[in-house]
Amino acid sequence: MPHRTFSSAAWLESVLNRLSPNDGGHPPDPGLIKQSWEKRFDRTGKGEHLRSKVRYVRRVRHESWGRRACVLELEARKWQCLSCRRQFRQRFPGILRCRRASEAFQRTIFGQHLDGINRSRLGRREGIGAATVQRHFQRQLQRRARQDHPPACTKVLGIDEHFFTRKKGYATTLCDLINHKIYDVVPGRSELALESYLQRLEGKSAVRV
Repeated sequence: MPHRTFSSAAWLESVLNRLSPNDGGHPPDPGLIKQSWEKRFDRTGKGEHLRSKVRYVRRVRHESWGRRACVLELEARKWQCLSCRRQFRQRFPGILRCRRASEAFQRTIFGQHLDGINRSRLGRREGIGAATVQRHFQRQLQRRARQDHPPACTKVLGIDEHFFTRKKGYATTLCDLINHKIYDVVPGRSELALESYLQRLEGKSAVRV
């Protein structure tokens, strides 16, 4: 498996310009991104109040180049504010905290698994485990669900129950009758199973069922 090692500035230029072919559009200016995370690190507004505690290498899986797997080795720092004594680690665009894979790689896994490639085959192709494929897929699926799910409940709500699986039993489907689409699916069909969900529902006082 090939490896590439980048410093912070070199990583910004290389990854944003070349390592994200599926993102589309023009990449943002690396200089502006570099300034943004430098300002976020310097929480006092003065660079001399920061102390570099340690340098470390962070290995992150990224999108493959054709059939060649790509792993980024990023040189990062751990900082300490001399005023408040708080410590924080360097952040990189496109990589979330405590993640070993970039967002672009997780979106690729999500798309391939959604197209019908099973977990074991996709894991062998990308050199990761089937459980890792499942985590990437679930994480991207939950993110898309939060984006598509409106924060407040629709004013006209349709409720129907249907058989789900033998293990899960029945499920209740909530439909948005104004926009003609499914609002949510809740496991169970009894009043006790739906009570906690309906209590958390925002805008339920103005709903007409």
